[in-house]
Amino acid sequence: MDKYNYEMTKYPNIYKNCYWGLIKYDILNDPQIINNRNKFIEEFNIITKIVYCPKYIYTEFKEFELLGKYKECYLTNNKDYILVNHTSNYDNNYNLLEWNKYDNLYNFNTSTYIKVIRMKY
Repeated sequence: MDKYNYEMTKYPNIYKNCYWGLIKYDILNDPQIINNRNKFIEEFNIITKIVYCPKYIYTEFKEFELLGKYKECYLTNNKDYILVNHTSNYDNNYNLLEWNKYDNLYNFNTSTYIKVIRMKY
């Protein structure tokens, strides 16, 4: 029986609705990506993946809207948002200067960048 990436993590309920999670797991995949995904949830105390980010994120962080299809948005326990983008290692078109490079969360042909957006009160 084929498994999907989300099923290989400790957090299948969080990853079952993201593009990466719905890719069929291949035993040849590097298990480090699965480990990185687990660490990401634990490090930032993430409680859920957000399907639709709040409008103010697209207004204040316009680059997030312009990023490709491999972007993700998560909500932490203290109501902060974590934006994630996976860019091709060959694509330098994104202005990610204010983003932090993070352990790879997609595959080893991409680079992962994150941005923490503190909750607005």
